[in-house]
Amino acid sequence: MALGRALVSGTFRIFPRRVSPVIHKDHNETAQKLLVAAGEVFATSGYEAATIRQITDRAHVNLAAVNYYYGDKSNLYREVLRWVFQRRFENLRVRCGTGPADHRLRCYIEAMLLPHGVDDWPWQRAITIRALANEVLPPFRTEISNMVRPIHELLREIVNDMTHGALDELQLELATHNVQNMCLRWRNRARLIEALSPQLQTLDEQAIVEAIFQMASGGLQQLYRPRGTSARRRPRQQERNARIA
Repeated sequence: MALGRALVSGTFRIFPRRVSPVIHKDHNETAQKLLVAAGEVFATSGYEAATIRQITDRAHVNLAAVNYYYGDKSNLYREVLRWVFQRRFENLRVRCGTGPADHRLRCYIEAMLLPHGVDDWPWQRAITIRALANEVLPPFRTEISNMVRPIHELLREIVNDMTHGALDELQLELATHNVQNMCLRWRNRARLIEALSPQLQTLDEQAIVEAIFQMASGGLQQLYRPRGTSARRRPRQQERNARIA
């Protein structure tokens, strides 16, 4: 199977354990329909081009339902993104939150690389790509950064554990972004990679995951030096404990 088709279609599922899709418990059926329909429309058309009429038609609800449950289109968009990133974080935390650092790193790469790894519906991938590519109005950008931050912090903790707390703040941030960018490039640019390197079409998803894991773990091991774990660079958990005391 070609790399692009494999990553986009999500035909491979390597995670038997999954968090069940949950919307907001305090929302009734109409509000839930709107949330899913809005996600599909925003993912397909983008925020600017999406209309309330498209969303309500897809949800098969009255036009006034958006104003009743969410106020307006911008608030509905915020709610969709907040829900999508919260679900992504919850799924990642379940799969990558415990165990040895190298196991958690591999789980994170697998979850981020495969379409069904962290998302409940196919359109969630498209809407996050749009959001992270800044295809939104400036007022949303700070909010999106705050929504993504828990996922970033989860990977940051994994990277910190992989390097035994030996990195300073700047090194830790750079290493975390480097690992994330490797995942995002393969996840979001699969067709471009195929066009540039047709020979990679012969690789299956697990081979790609393994290649990224080996590159990431090897690079992090090079950054870690036992002599660096001195009082000058204490593990982050010790730093937090010191601040609390």
